[in-house]
Amino acid sequence: MEKFTYLTAQNAGYIEDLFQTFLKNPDEVDPEWRMFFEGMEFAQKNGGTNSGGGSGQGLNQKELNVYELIRDYRRYGHLKAKIDPLKLKVRTCKELDLEAHNLSEKDLDSVFEVGSLIGLKGGGTLRAIVEILERIYCGSFAVEYMDCDPDVVLWMRNQVEKRVHKLDTEGKKEVLEVLTKTEALERFIHTRFVGAKRFSIEGGDALLPMMEHLLQIGVKDNLQEVVIGMAHRGRVNMLSTYCHKPLDLIFAEFEGAQYAVQGYNADGDVKYHMGFSTDREAKGKKVHLSMAFNPSHLEAVDPVVCGMARAKQRLRKDNKERKTVIPVQVHGDAAFIGQGVVAETLQMSGLEGYTVGGSIHLVINNQVGFTTSPEYSRTSTYCTDVAKMLRIPIFHVNGDDVEACMHAMNIAYHFRQTFGRDVVIDIVCYRRYGHNEGDEPSYTQPVMYSHVKGHPTLREIYAKQLDAEGVVTEADAKKAFDAAMDGMQVHLDKARKEQVSPKFFTLEGVWKGLRRANYQDFWIPVNTSVDEAELQKVGKVLTTCPEGFTPHPKLNKLLEGRAKMMETRSVDWGMAELLSYGSLIAEGIPVRITGQDVGR
Repeated sequence: MEKFTYLTAQNAGYIEDLFQTFLKNPDEVDPEWRMFFEGMEFAQKNGGTNSGGGSGQGLNQKELNVYELIRDYRRYGHLKAKIDPLKLKVRTCKELDLEAHNLSEKDLDSVFEVGSLIGLKGGGTLRAIVEILERIYCGSFAVEYMDCDPDVVLWMRNQVEKRVHKLDTEGKKEVLEVLTKTEALERFIHTRFVGAKRFSIEGGDALLPMMEHLLQIGVKDNLQEVVIGMAHRGRVNMLSTYCHKPLDLIFAEFEGAQYAVQGYNADGDVKYHMGFSTDREAKGKKVHLSMAFNPSHLEAVDPVVCGMARAKQRLRKDNKERKTVIPVQVHGDAAFIGQGVVAETLQMSGLEGYTVGGSIHLVINNQVGFTTSPEYSRTSTYCTDVAKMLRIPIFHVNGDDVEACMHAMNIAYHFRQTFGRDVVIDIVCYRRYGHNEGDEPSYTQPVMYSHVKGHPTLREIYAKQLDAEGVVTEADAKKAFDAAMDGMQVHLDKARKEQVSPKFFTLEGVWKGLRRANYQDFWIPVNTSVDEAELQKVGKVLTTCPEGFTPHPKLNKLLEGRAKMMETRSVDWGMAELLSYGSLIAEGIPVRITGQDVGR
């Protein structure tokens, strides 16, 4: 119903007829209309209310106008939301003006029963209705969901308007702790390794507590693994703060120590491309984290991460619900809208042969691509608009409001687990330095960086908020930050004193016992033969049609020819391939043949 254009004042007669049908038998009315009528409580037994439009006998004009206003806040509220921490532009939306719905300030103190749809029991004044809608849809949290399927719209509305997730005192302290570690690492590297490239996450710090929150709520749902794909931005911090890669190893990389890889003659990759895997504990349970190695080719890792996640799901025999292994893909704003592989991977997300039960996409939207502003790099309103083709929820959150970011992650996680589909969170933030720490960004973005200069860090903003709430004092927050900095110095001293060598975190865990191939391996024959009796069994299956199935005459001739091959022990290449596939399946090894013509 939310998408129907006929819900206007001009169609009040039609809606009145529908309402009368609802009074006789609610089950005969579409679920959306039924919820609309139930929420408004427009049965004639409640006809004598102080409504903004008259007697209350059935539906009245202004009630419909207010309903249209509520509907448009749900659909367009994101266009007015305060999601830019730098406040570079004033965001407005004419569709949300009272005048656009034949309402005025004179109506603000009138009571409308339609207010019950947004939690005002028995209705509420237009003023109260607008205040609630502004808070829900036009603050630092915004969401696009009205173009989703009806069941998703209803589910999302309940999540968004009831705000079922709120941080308690301990949760707030944990968020501050993560922000402290995040900022301390960036500050430490910036001052100890001056000019070294790390592609700082500063400005988009909210990414780290969001990832931590995913882990904490996931273990309650039997989450076993998280597979992460991300580019350079914030990668070093993700490796340390989230994946718990030892700091002495990270600092050894910044010191320029060489990788010691036995039997492998090659240079190590740059530190912001490194992969990692580990077991992390959360609420007494272990979750395996895998971060895929990343090339310099932005977004090329997306399908790789999906493949990794799907393989892990299969190994865990989670091929239906796919809830135990979640892929998380971290993108940059310019790359998400600009790289074709993103769209290709998105459109494959719902295919039976490729689905992973939904990826969680986190876009670090620092509002610039290297040195290119959005107006010169994309046509769409948002960098996430490419994902609209999937009809999935797309969140837009202000990166300076960490609790709004956590709220988005909470809903995104539960959406993924409920519907098994992709979901996107657009973290609107900024980049404190240039593309890397050696760039001067004010050459190309002078206005933006006049706002960035002197802008407080997210940790400082949140510490001040918690001080005002009486949760943590700013003085204690500063002590925790200083302690984190001191702790990092200890790890740097260790790396220097012990001359720690960087390490590849590969061929461990389930891969233990394997080794890298060397040149000589290519000259050692491998026995791939299969017992002839087994091949005859496979050949029999391949050339026998199921009972009651009649093949196409030409296909029948082909099957007869292949059966003859098995009798004469002389097969062509096509039959040889089928025998190899069949023998693998007989050994319990799954085989998937994909492509546009494989069905034939």
